[in-house]
Amino acid sequence: MSKKPASFLDAFKGFGQKKGSGKDKEVEKYEKILQEQPDDRNALNGLGDLYAKRGDAEKACEYYLRVGDLYAKDGFALKAIAVFKKAQRAKPEQISTYLQLADMYVQKGLIGEAKTNYLAAAEMQAAAGQKHDSLDTYRKIADLDPANIKIRAKLAAMYEGENFMVDAALIYLDIGDALIQSNQTEGKEHYQRALALQPENEDVLSRIAYSYSESGLRKEAEGVFATLSKMFPKNPDYREQLELLAGPAPSVATPTLPKEAIVFSTDELSSLNFGDEEVAEPSIGQEHMLEFDSNSFNLTDVGASADHHSLDFQIEDQGSISWTSDTDEETFAPDVAAQSQSLDFDFEEKTPAVQPSPPPAVTPPSQPVAQPAPSSGGFFDLASRLDTSFNFEQNIGGAQPQQTASLKIQAPEKLATSEVKDIVKEFKQGVLEEVGAEDYETHYELGISYKEMSLLDDAIEELKLASLEPSKFVECQSVIALCYLEKGEYNQAIQALQEARARVGKGEQRYQDLTYQIASSYEDGGRVSEAAHIFQELFQMNPGYRDVKNRLNRLLA
Repeated sequence: MSKKPASFLDAFKGFGQKKGSGKDKEVEKYEKILQEQPDDRNALNGLGDLYAKRGDAEKACEYYLRVGDLYAKDGFALKAIAVFKKAQRAKPEQISTYLQLADMYVQKGLIGEAKTNYLAAAEMQAAAGQKHDSLDTYRKIADLDPANIKIRAKLAAMYEGENFMVDAALIYLDIGDALIQSNQTEGKEHYQRALALQPENEDVLSRIAYSYSESGLRKEAEGVFATLSKMFPKNPDYREQLELLAGPAPSVATPTLPKEAIVFSTDELSSLNFGDEEVAEPSIGQEHMLEFDSNSFNLTDVGASADHHSLDFQIEDQGSISWTSDTDEETFAPDVAAQSQSLDFDFEEKTPAVQPSPPPAVTPPSQPVAQPAPSSGGFFDLASRLDTSFNFEQNIGGAQPQQTASLKIQAPEKLATSEVKDIVKEFKQGVLEEVGAEDYETHYELGISYKEMSLLDDAIEELKLASLEPSKFVECQSVIALCYLEKGEYNQAIQALQEARARVGKGEQRYQDLTYQIASSYEDGGRVSEAAHIFQELFQMNPGYRDVKNRLNRLLA
């Protein structure tokens, strides 16, 4: 009985040692490993490589995707990207691979690469007749750039043209949310567009109603909540919101200077009697008697002086105090005697103001602040071939305005082919402008992952992007050279090493290392004289460096 391989590496060493052992035998050994360890990533990846070499793209892609899913599940996004890239190369027509790869790019913050793969997937979905899936993928691209209102509006038009009205309405809602604070007119237009497409959709209506309320558009919010209350009478929240909006608008307290301030002298303030006795708080509307001495204007107890006066006052609603004096004009201050005064104050401001009030001394309830009428503006028309109208005020059950504005909505017909091409072209242009603009460290790590997976061209591409960071240039060029050497492209490897050495000082250890690699690359490429010349240069710098003396003697022999 043959001994079972201890590990994947032991099994791999035995592959191909027997004559006549074909690739089917190698596949069988990989599968035996997977029987014991179904999630063995090396075995899965090895099977994918074998099937890829055999030209079985379906099988190769299947195993690559299994490995990629395992890496993604464990949080190794860069390794997942590298394996999904292999799956994409094995079977470039599989749409799901582009989407999975794009999702991983988003996770690592490589937005440009994510958009590229989303765009490729969207085009493939459209070509396969998967219109809704294609638009959803375009939407993912738009979501990566939420500030681009123009793209989102065109995407909504694409949904609308394909008669996907719910999706179109949701995008119009997103646009309205983005604009309502900075530009209420345009924000309202997009909300109305969404309502025109989905006038009975509770989610659409409620989002708009609450947004209007939060933005201070009480009239518009009241109309939408009225519609919601009629359509969904069992929802108490809509009725509650409607009642709040129907009440007085909250007034914004603005500090004002008192028209007639009461000024006390230092002696008067020092004579104020703040006793320790507990006094029950008066209830609203209850009358009280305040005794004071008119000569000193000090608050005293009753009977403290022969000359007393009484002041009747009433604490009324809204923080107003009104009083009348029972003295005549000859014995009291001219500005206070025989007059009815009102002392208005704000409990929060703590700055009282004395203002005359007409009899009776009752403070009128604050009136709601009238909201300015929303300015009307022309709604951008994504297509000029429209003739249907929608009256927003009538639809939400609000009061009829004096001037009824109508909103044209796009008929659910397909967009012209030229329009779709223009929109797709704009998507592509946006993608091309952003590729390669992300974090250099991530590009470097991804390049290393590609190299480990033998995706040498992809590794070179990523490392070149990472080398744009000056601090990583030398390191990136060194790894790029290793990739070229593995591909057998010695001239490109030597060029990369020379560019790296040009950024290093001659006194540094790295300079000697790069010189040794350049000489070895010349030798591996069959350019013996150039290799001997470089080894000789290194020998003069450091005769004891590694095996430079032996290699130089061998080349010169």
